Amino acid sequence: MSLCAAGAMPPIAVANIPFASISWQKPFSNFFCNSSHRSSQSQATKLSSKLQLLQRDTRSLFRDAVPQAIDLAAEAGNFGSAPTLKTLTGRWKKDKNASDSMTEACELIQLPWVLRQALAILSTLDIEDTDDYFKTVMKAGGLMDVVERYSWSGEIVSHPRRDKRRGKHHARVHRHETEDGELAPVIEATWGEPLGGWCSDTFLLSQDGKTLKQVTEMKITESGKSCKYTTVFHRVEKK
Repeated sequence: MSLCAAGAMPPIAVANIPFASISWQKPFSNFFCNSSHRSSQSQATKLSSKLQLLQRDTRSLFRDAVPQAIDLAAEAGNFGSAPTLKTLTGRWKKDKNASDSMTEACELIQLPWVLRQALAILSTLDIEDTDDYFKTVMKAGGLMDVVERYSWSGEIVSHPRRDKRRGKHHARVHRHETEDGELAPVIEATWGEPLGGWCSDTFLLSQDGKTLKQVTEMKITESGKSCKYTTVFHRVEKK
C-alpha cells in the first residue's frame, strides 16, 4: 500500500524548489512592522492620556491658585492701608456757626442756668495727645474749666462730673478705627445719680489736620432719653 492511499502527503521534492524563490523575509517583516505600529499606537495613547491628566491638573491648580492669589492681594492691600494715627495735640478754637446747638443736651441733664452761661463762652479746647496719655482742657472761664487726663492703657479714671454736681464720673479712652481708616480717640464715661447716665466723645480729625469734630452722644439711664451733637473746632496755628 502506498502512503498516499493511507492519507499521507506525498513527499516534497525540496531539491527541485529553487531556494531563492522562497519568501522568507516578508512574513517576518510584516510581523515586526505590525509590532512596531502597535507599540507606537500604545505609546501615543499613553502619552495622550498623560497629557489629558496634566491638562486637568493644570486647570485644577489654576482654579485653586486664583482665589489664593486674590486673597493674598487683598491681604497685601489691607497691610498697605493700615489705620492712620494722627496726633491731635494743639489748641483748638470752637466754630460756633458750624457746631450744633447744646440746648437739648443741657435740658437732658437739667444743667443749671449758671453752667449754661459758662458753656456759651466755651471757645477753646487744649489737647495733649501723646504715646502715654490723652488730655483735654475745655476752657470755660477759669473755675468752670473741665480738665481730664486718661492713659492709653485703658485704665478707668475718675474725674469730677462735668455738670459740676456732686460725685465723679468714671471714664477711659481708647482709639476707634473710622471708615476713613483713621484711629480716632474716644472717651467713654459713666456717672451715678442724680441723673445718672453715660456719654461718649469721639474726636474726628480732618484729612488736612486743621479741623476737629467732637461728636458727643449722651443718655440718661432712668428716663432713657438721649441726644447727640457735634462741636466743630479749628486748629490754632502757632505764630
